[in-house]
Amino acid sequence: MLVLKGILVAAATVGVPTILGTFITKYMGERFEKHLLADWVFGMVFLFAQMQLMAVPMIIANCKFHTLFYVYVALVVLEVLFVLSRNTGELIRGVTAIPLKVKRTGIIGALVLFSIFLQAFALSYYEHTDDDDARFVPSAVAAVQKDMMFEENPVTGELLYSRVSEVFKDMVSPWIMLWAVISKLAFIHPAIFMHSIVPLIFIPFSYAVYWLLAGQFFGDDYEKKVIFLGLVSAINIFSGYSTFNPGAFLLFRIWQGKALFAAIFVPILFLTALYLFENRDGLIGFKEWFITSIVCCGACLTSGFGIILSALFFGVISVIYGISRRSLKGTVLLWSALIPCMIFGFLYAFGEKLFV
Repeated sequence: MLVLKGILVAAATVGVPTILGTFITKYMGERFEKHLLADWVFGMVFLFAQMQLMAVPMIIANCKFHTLFYVYVALVVLEVLFVLSRNTGELIRGVTAIPLKVKRTGIIGALVLFSIFLQAFALSYYEHTDDDDARFVPSAVAAVQKDMMFEENPVTGELLYSRVSEVFKDMVSPWIMLWAVISKLAFIHPAIFMHSIVPLIFIPFSYAVYWLLAGQFFGDDYEKKVIFLGLVSAINIFSGYSTFNPGAFLLFRIWQGKALFAAIFVPILFLTALYLFENRDGLIGFKEWFITSIVCCGACLTSGFGIILSALFFGVISVIYGISRRSLKGTVLLWSALIPCMIFGFLYAFGEKLFV
């Protein structure tokens, strides 16, 4: 049973997003195409965005958790089958290329990978308690065990006749439901999944994002990219001087939404901006609009900060892009990609008065 759970977790958090990511990155140019880490990163972003777009309306409509679970899983399975029918060859080539990339690692690269493994292992194996988990973990447990989404006070367990304050904020950024779906799918208790499994997956995931960011800075210079990743790892390890910096969020409570935004989505925002400016013909098309949209929606799932800051970030980027490329059309198209952020931001600010 333990082996089955491990296979299901690996499939849900690594296999499925990598498969879906191949269909996204094939339109993103040579730097991202046929790159398994890029497939994993943007496939996971797509899953985050899809959960945001599905969960918020269902929660507001008072749907039960099992409805979200079965609809979300069924849709993802259909998407995986569709992508496999088109991109199987690319996946096989990417997997067969892994041994060659492992041989290229070198001593410094191996040390960096070891430091990343230690960080993931430490948070997964040893206990770390956080006061915010008194609100987050019970919400995931209630979803799986009681088939309800934000219908009870997570601290006292009392049924809520109106969703107010912090509970409504979680409704608009329901990252908890993603953990609930995966934990239910893998037959793992949500608390165990969040504290023990999520660090093992998403701490390396964060470094995968930084590796892609290093590729934007240094191109194909492997040694510089390894050194960059090593410096990021060292900064994170020595970030215990505060509990409010990205390193502390990553290594203390990566299962929480605001930690996901600070440690993962902030570098993804910069990675996406660099991708947009790499478009040398000066034109923003559907593929750039789509990438921006899913990154924004994925950030919205994590927290209210994700909703606000991703919209502000890409709002500024779109203006800079329009001025530097003299493309009003590009600016307007990028602004249209922020419409979901604006909707969720409106709900975050005024939804409590509208729906309570």
